[in-house]
Amino acid sequence: MSSIQKKKFATVAGVSLFAIVFLVWFQPIYHPKFIDWNPFSISEIHEDLDDGKVILVSVMASWGISTVIHEARYSTDPAILKLVRKKSIACYQVDLAEIPVDQIPYWRTYFNDEPILGLLLLSKKSRHKVVLRSIPDYEVTAERVITEIEKLQVLKD
Repeated sequence: MSSIQKKKFATVAGVSLFAIVFLVWFQPIYHPKFIDWNPFSISEIHEDLDDGKVILVSVMASWGISTVIHEARYSTDPAILKLVRKKSIACYQVDLAEIPVDQIPYWRTYFNDEPILGLLLLSKKSRHKVVLRSIPDYEVTAERVITEIEKLQVLKD
């Protein structure tokens, strides 16, 4: 390889490396367009509560379209997505149609007979007491979800 070819090769390699670094460095940060729900798990919820997180549990029933519509409305709201990204919030989803019938009474007991469909919010106070708030599916709005999260954040601190 002649010295001219080496210079051309070095120039092309340098420009290519610069372009790759530039593209990686200035790549826009990916932000999901909806809440990334985790499958419902009592043990994981307890771990997240112990870690000081606020918990959102979307309780839906695939047999009824209303809960799916309400969830879609608030889980794509930019203000809620921003809050979920910036705060220590864990998001879980459960479809009651998939819970075995014999486990429903345990489910209801665990959540203090709160309205079943909608959104449950949990947080652990500093004295290790779990605070539970619920929003029935027909009352779920982005503003209400944000307000309840903020209330739980204050209680936690």
